[in-house]
Amino acid sequence: MTKRLWITAAAAAGLLAFVSAGEACRRESPASPTSAAGADTNPSYTAEEFDEIARTVFRPIYPALALQVKKDYGISRGVAVDAGCGPGYWAIELAKATELKVYALDIDPAAVAVAGRNVREAGLEGRVEPVEGDIQAMPFADGHADLVVSRGSYLFWPDKVKAFREIWRILKPGGVAYVGGGMSSELSLEERSRIQDLMAEKGIGPPQELEVTFEEMGRILRRAGIPDFRISHDTGCLCGLWVEFKKPKG
Repeated sequence: MTKRLWITAAAAAGLLAFVSAGEACRRESPASPTSAAGADTNPSYTAEEFDEIARTVFRPIYPALALQVKKDYGISRGVAVDAGCGPGYWAIELAKATELKVYALDIDPAAVAVAGRNVREAGLEGRVEPVEGDIQAMPFADGHADLVVSRGSYLFWPDKVKAFREIWRILKPGGVAYVGGGMSSELSLEERSRIQDLMAEKGIGPPQELEVTFEEMGRILRRAGIPDFRISHDTGCLCGLWVEFKKPKG
């Protein structure tokens, strides 16, 4: 189960209504570097080191997220972008679960190389295309993507407002973005706990000072000009938050 809150620009004054939920989530989080799940572009890891973490500790998360996105949004064809893809596992699982053409974008050329290797090993060349690029200035045309996803990367975006503006720009009318740092509603609570225990044991996770509250994320999204969005966190999981928004048609 996932707790979701729907915020609109017209109801900006109501932002305070979900601050308490965000602060409660923060109070639940352990005061350690492992308080947020999924530092996909954590600069403290090399591309190869994070590939090892992603294909062992985090491996169950990616197919679960691909299934969740497919079920929640019904997007199975068209173009997807995994922004801050790291070793590319979510992009790979999206291609397996759907007929989407997936662009796996990362600013780190070493990560792009690792993602390319993983795509070849999965036999998905032509379906998943690794791309070197900056989330703050993506090499895609306006209205390029039906779906933009990102897990564990947003904490490390230097200018989050600019990054979310870019996501909005490349979305097609009717396109959806799902960005955050948690796990998946398709994973059992037991599996989420197991992964968190492994993270704590191995000291995996971004610095706590990079954590973004519900209130802060709401301000970022409004400054980015995104009129309607949802901010959520996974019930029973001390994970990062998730952001969802859809670009209106017409």
